[in-house]
Amino acid sequence: NLKPSQGVYIVQVTAGSGAEAAGLRQGDVITAIDGTAMTTIDAVLNYVRSKNVGDIVQVVINRSGTTKTLAVTLKALAQ
Repeated sequence: NLKPSQGVYIVQVTAGSGAEAAGLRQGDVITAIDGTAMTTIDAVLNYVRSKNVGDIVQVVINRSGTTKTLAVTLKALAQ
């Protein structure tokens, strides 16, 4: 049921992460962050790494054919 022609499929959401708190789910497809199209996992990682802990990014996802925008507050990864 993959509707968007491009995007990054979420395989797993880390418990306690900003993504989980914002409501991202396994199976969502990230199509853009802050208005920038996301077509690879490297693009997502590079974009997020360019930000700071506590920054809020607007993540556009496709969930079962519906487009949603979620505000994600970036958190530090547990070591």
